[in-house]
Amino acid sequence: MPLFDRTQVLNRLMKYLGAGQDALSARLIPELWHKAISVSQIQTFEQEISIEGFYSIFNPFAKQSQAVNRLLAGCHSVVLLIATLGPDLEKTSKIHLDQHQLFPAYVLDRMGSFIVESAMRNLNQQISRLYKKKGESCTIRYSPGYQDFDLACQKIFVRLAQAELPVLIIEPNGCLKPEKTITAIKGVYRA
Repeated sequence: MPLFDRTQVLNRLMKYLGAGQDALSARLIPELWHKAISVSQIQTFEQEISIEGFYSIFNPFAKQSQAVNRLLAGCHSVVLLIATLGPDLEKTSKIHLDQHQLFPAYVLDRMGSFIVESAMRNLNQQISRLYKKKGESCTIRYSPGYQDFDLACQKIFVRLAQAELPVLIIEPNGCLKPEKTITAIKGVYRA
């Protein structure tokens, strides 16, 4: 399944970027979009675990989160989701920043956010369709850092996905790298 509807992507992207119709935007954005797509290495990960396993593995973060407990009430399992772009788009944006090319640096960074969110949205929809075929339903996706679901649990995501996504690391300060990475959980319950 394609990440983007090619006929709509430029309009959606321009709206996402908040870009005007000025000559610089009209000239540079399509060129930067091509660059962003060419250096992005979109990778995804999903893993289903039992509800008991989830609470055990994500202890104490999941148990302490009222939001997670509400989300997963009645669920028999949890699907872990990760979407990442790899490090090259961030490096490309930083090169522009180091050269004081602020517009391309900013736009490439925002395009990275757009691409990784599109990848996660696509993965989320695929998982929902898969479980619907099995006669089951899914909750919305929910990411660490929202409400009281501690961002520190991303260390667990990285550990669990390390074999499939070796590009993911947690820096000593707790930041997830590459930055253009989204982690989320999604509950599964019988319809």
